[in-house]
Amino acid sequence: MNVRILVLLLTLVPAVAAGQRDALLPADAYGYALRRSPDPLCPSAWIDLHAGTPLGLTAAGDADADDDGGVVVALPLPFEFYGQPQSTLVVSSNGYLAFAEDLQTEDGGHWRSDCPLPAIADNRRASMARVHALLADLERGPAGDLRWAHFAECPRVSAHGADACSVVQWRDWKRIGTNGTVDMQVVLHHAHREIAVLYGALDADATQAATFGIQNAGASSAALAGCGTSAPPPAFSAVCYFDGLPPETPADVIFADSFDPLP
Repeated sequence: MNVRILVLLLTLVPAVAAGQRDALLPADAYGYALRRSPDPLCPSAWIDLHAGTPLGLTAAGDADADDDGGVVVALPLPFEFYGQPQSTLVVSSNGYLAFAEDLQTEDGGHWRSDCPLPAIADNRRASMARVHALLADLERGPAGDLRWAHFAECPRVSAHGADACSVVQWRDWKRIGTNGTVDMQVVLHHAHREIAVLYGALDADATQAATFGIQNAGASSAALAGCGTSAPPPAFSAVCYFDGLPPETPADVIFADSFDPLP
């Protein structure tokens, strides 16, 4: 390699490192930071949930439960969300989970694609503390599958290392009025307070104008990954939310395959 080029690239390393640190700045007022695959700290490592527990929904109102409904999941371990330990969540037919004790607190019936976050939900019984994996007017559809599982040792390793995780999965879920379907999982890493939203197959008709992000119980702080006219996450990707800064990727990783070894 030309010595001048090598020297120039080496002088750029501090700037690159600074850019990485900028990307790690908190995404919201509380302090959540957001990363996306192919960032090495946010791998899109889909978890096999065939042996997970199927979830049956309870209708939030007059609509069918698989259109607008929710189901309560008791977590084997607490998960800290916006600084508050949570032991139960409600999984919605409409692509989100809310931290709530029961269906009287959160019914799972919210379907409007709020943009931007934070936003006040308009379902009759609503908890604002939410993870919007893909918030839109969804339904189970002919092949739709909804299930969850807990792993004492998570198959997906978090950015901070091994820990336990709870996983909620919507598979072959359908956007109402279209043939577009989505596959997605929310992974809650208990020890490290990391949230990973993993996307499998995503049809463009299903993701259009949907909302992706998290928000706190007071609807005063949110980490928004996308909504409205912004581009949705691509298929087979991941969006990760870290309570505080995740560990930094070494500054020279991007050059790992770019230089010949020095003599």
